[in-house]
Amino acid sequence: MKIPGVFTTIKITHGQPIFLEKHQARLIAHAKQAGFQIHTTAITQKIVTWLQDHPLKDCVLKISILGEYKEPEILFATRELPQTSGSIRLISVPDNRDVSKVIKSIDRTMYEQAKQMAQAKGADDAIFEEDGYLIESTICNLFSLNKKGEIITPPIAGKGLAGVMRASIMENFPVREEPIPKTTNGPLVLTNSLRVQKASSLDGRILADGEVLLEKLKITINKAEFKYLSSRT
Repeated sequence: MKIPGVFTTIKITHGQPIFLEKHQARLIAHAKQAGFQIHTTAITQKIVTWLQDHPLKDCVLKISILGEYKEPEILFATRELPQTSGSIRLISVPDNRDVSKVIKSIDRTMYEQAKQMAQAKGADDAIFEEDGYLIESTICNLFSLNKKGEIITPPIAGKGLAGVMRASIMENFPVREEPIPKTTNGPLVLTNSLRVQKASSLDGRILADGEVLLEKLKITINKAEFKYLSSRT
């Protein structure tokens, strides 16, 4: 498996990178999985030094590790926080990604193709599905409600990314790992470290309103972020 590079995107709030340690650990783990010969201490120090030399306000920080089977290059870039108001329309697509799908690689070709397929069908994004069950969108993990009203998220072992925000939600709120069939009527809420947004439809089928679930997840995320920021001061 040859991967040209891996990356992570971090939300900067009030000048602080949210869940920096978790993002950093996942970035390094993905680099090792991709076969990069890296020194964890050196990478960590480069990130610490860069953040000290570049005070940031509210924005997104993207950290990339590039190179194949050699001492890698680490790059930093910033951009504005995304605007994610409103709900989105989704389609499901077969999960034809290779084993690198559990690594956040800079090669996003398959993800971009899936999104283009969605847009060609009048939707906003695509959900990968396997054996009739949903896995994740092109950039987000999924949450829903089961018939008991419990918050659920698809098991992702070997199938999708172990999102930092997904893990943070599950650490701070009771969530069950439970398969979500592609025939679901919802609700569906998509999350990553920069986004929490509900879906209005899937494959043209109207989903149950996800506003209650959305608000529960937003409250949980806000509490987790506040707790993290408080621990840094």
